[in-house]
Amino acid sequence: MSDRGDPRADNFRNRRLVVVCAVFACGSLLAILWAALGPQEPASTQQREHIPHSDAPPGVIEARVHYDYDVYDRPRLVGVSENVFLGRVISKIGEKPVKTTIPKDPGRPFAQFQVEVLKSIKDSGPRPLRAGESAVVAQEGGHKNGKIYVRVGEACGAEKQDKPLEPGREYVFATYWDGDLGWHFLTAQPAADHPVEEASRAAILASFREAAEEQVNTLVGEAPPCPRR
Repeated sequence: MSDRGDPRADNFRNRRLVVVCAVFACGSLLAILWAALGPQEPASTQQREHIPHSDAPPGVIEARVHYDYDVYDRPRLVGVSENVFLGRVISKIGEKPVKTTIPKDPGRPFAQFQVEVLKSIKDSGPRPLRAGESAVVAQEGGHKNGKIYVRVGEACGAEKQDKPLEPGREYVFATYWDGDLGWHFLTAQPAADHPVEEASRAAILASFREAAEEQVNTLVGEAPPCPRR
């Protein structure tokens, strides 16, 4: 993966690190972190903690990540995403890890899914998605070293565990494009793969469309990271 990845995440990391390092050292440190950790969702601190899940069978590991904005607030989620759309998972293509430079590390586990775009809510960025198209969506999680990894997203005092995408099911996806890998990465798991049932389909779509109209990008200061409760 090139240094470009998701430019919004790079900008945010630069802003956070500049207060503790000189310009030259900052650039070097960011390059090392990017190569070591792989792709990053917008505004993710990447402070990961791998621990067994207390309610899961043996061999299931939580990959925790803390987000610096409320990914569970839909206007904020939509605001930092390039594409938001209703999609149906057609099939699981496979599991291809994203390489890191950590010695002997097989890479961060990712699963890739072929997804049909049913309705577009937001289409922007270098690879906008529209109804009738298909996309390869990458979801972090899967098998690594004989264990199963699942993502847990923490933000503004809330945390939720993601679940593997299921072929045949519909979801509202929020994604950003990575041109080097040719995948649409989920912006923030699990908020970025919201399952949709037929009975609640209209209400969920209306909620995300309203969020698109009210979207704010916390990464450029349009709103505070966490909304007032």
